[in-house]
Amino acid sequence: MHTRHCLTLAFLLTVCASGYCSTNFIGYNGVNWDTTGQVNWRSSSVHPSRTFEQALNGLGIKGDGTVHSNMIYGDPPPAPGQGGAFTMGISGALSSSLGNPRGGTLSGGHWVEFSFDQVYKVSEMWIWNYNENGSFNGSGGGTSYPADQWTAQGMREITIQATAVGGGGGGTWGSDDPADWTTVFSGDIPQALGRPEEPVSLVVNFGGIPVRYVVITTTANPALINRMADIGLPHTDAGLAEVRFLKVPPNDGTVLFVR
Repeated sequence: MHTRHCLTLAFLLTVCASGYCSTNFIGYNGVNWDTTGQVNWRSSSVHPSRTFEQALNGLGIKGDGTVHSNMIYGDPPPAPGQGGAFTMGISGALSSSLGNPRGGTLSGGHWVEFSFDQVYKVSEMWIWNYNENGSFNGSGGGTSYPADQWTAQGMREITIQATAVGGGGGGTWGSDDPADWTTVFSGDIPQALGRPEEPVSLVVNFGGIPVRYVVITTTANPALINRMADIGLPHTDAGLAEVRFLKVPPNDGTVLFVR
């Protein structure tokens, strides 16, 4: 990954990656890392308190915008008794997702669909896998867990599909016709390591294709949905810390790169 300086019309940031400025993403608002103004989501199931909106709202993104916190309630965390906004999203149990198949895309276990406010030529998708700190205390208080007990909840074996064709899900989501979808990735997302500044886990090359809808589908195999089975735990939920979609740079005279 190459690092460069970049200049946008909004303000100066200091990091560009893979040849594209870190502000050249769908939903960039010039103020913070929240992309929910232009990126929506739905999923096969959700955790009671951590939906996949938390994988879009930028609350865990730190510094120059290329690393994610390991604090589930924000960084710095709130004072005791004050609660806090969650920084990562996670599904419900596999049984819930299997009872809510999407249709039209690859069948599997959990699925998450992202929709944009319009069609964009997408260059890359950045994925930060689930990065909850292992020192989090359980609801009973005082219990610490190994770091990999929480990061092992990150999605593992997945397929990513994309389309510019809508009309599915009651007319507001991606097509229900399998012929309209292009598979852009199939494989594993590396496990996050629970670090305070966790880099991007996976960069997926979209090649500049026109896209408005993206679906991530996990395998239906409980042992490969996440990495919990590797440490002897039965949990079948699976999460992500953050996702971001980079656009093909505009050809309008905007200065993107400054060495």
